[in-house]
Amino acid sequence: MDFDYKNKYKKYLLKLFLALFCVLFATGILNFFVNPYNIFQVPTCKLTYLKPEAKLQERLTKFIGLKFDKRKIDTVFLGTSRADYAIDKDYYKQLTGKEAENMAMGGMIIEEYQDVLDLILKIHPEIKNVYLSADFIMFGGNSVFDELSKAKLNTDKNLTSSEICSALFSITGLRDSAWTIIKNILGIKTKMYMPNGLRYPTENENFEESIAASIVEYSKKYENFEYNPEKLNTIRFLKEYCDNRGINLIIFVMPTHIVDMQLMQYENVYDDFLAWKQDLSYIVPFYYDFQYPCNISNEKFSADMKYFFEISHATPVTGNLILDELVSDNLSFGRFYSSDYSYVFNKSDRDELFLLADDEKERTLFLDKVWRKVKNAV
Repeated sequence: MDFDYKNKYKKYLLKLFLALFCVLFATGILNFFVNPYNIFQVPTCKLTYLKPEAKLQERLTKFIGLKFDKRKIDTVFLGTSRADYAIDKDYYKQLTGKEAENMAMGGMIIEEYQDVLDLILKIHPEIKNVYLSADFIMFGGNSVFDELSKAKLNTDKNLTSSEICSALFSITGLRDSAWTIIKNILGIKTKMYMPNGLRYPTENENFEESIAASIVEYSKKYENFEYNPEKLNTIRFLKEYCDNRGINLIIFVMPTHIVDMQLMQYENVYDDFLAWKQDLSYIVPFYYDFQYPCNISNEKFSADMKYFFEISHATPVTGNLILDELVSDNLSFGRFYSSDYSYVFNKSDRDELFLLADDEKERTLFLDKVWRKVKNAV
């Protein structure tokens, strides 16, 4: 009797183990081929081409993807969501014939750059070029507090068992794989991301709401913003770090819509913004500046905007224009910003911002209306 019971128990455990194994195996296969976070270098189909959750937990998923990536990478891009949304690594390869990876991530603070670059070079020591997107908004606040609040990275250059489990066998990954398939079946394309990590371009019927939301967001960011020049020491360190390793460090400033610069004026930080640009020019011989009043940054608001998603994030169309100029050094959109020309640039930018804002009275009234609503709500 005991023997029959034990035998049945063993068969039950074996069936349970096989069932769990089949579930885990199926989960791993599904997460691998659906690839909801663009981690793996796998082909796509109509059911898996666009990803709704590609930007989820980027500090985890981008590094897991980098560890899985066996390409010989020549160039890496660092920055915030501004570079993340606009810079196309595949277009860079078309221009140069060299492999690149966009490791820009939403919400990055300047204190993270050193750790991020150090880990990237541990994983891919063959990298020769680093394009660093510097954003003014990162150079404010308390350095000590931000140093303590930066994200924790897994500093192991090799894949760990926990990373493999997160990528292939997690319930969150299974949920996002299912969500990816469902959204692709339904034909939803809004706020979806392509295999190259860029947002899929769609018309935005609610563009005024999106723009108003970005005005509210950045009004709050600028309201209590205090420029901290000491944070530029990180750029100085990164330059020395790259120079010592024979790596080319190229600094560039991503564009924002002219309304973003008007908003800086409203919140009394535009002079700090210009001072930051000048201070940055004392650290490097020159950098590529794309954030200033010009025809592209003055794009009219509409449902099918070509150059910007809203006031803060440029589209891949703009990103390709930037890459054209970064690679060729033939500038028409951007400009070489150096300390020799900082006074001239800053003066002309003040004048041009005033003129363009005056020309677009309806847009300025829209900004004024949204901004006053934010202030009255406080």
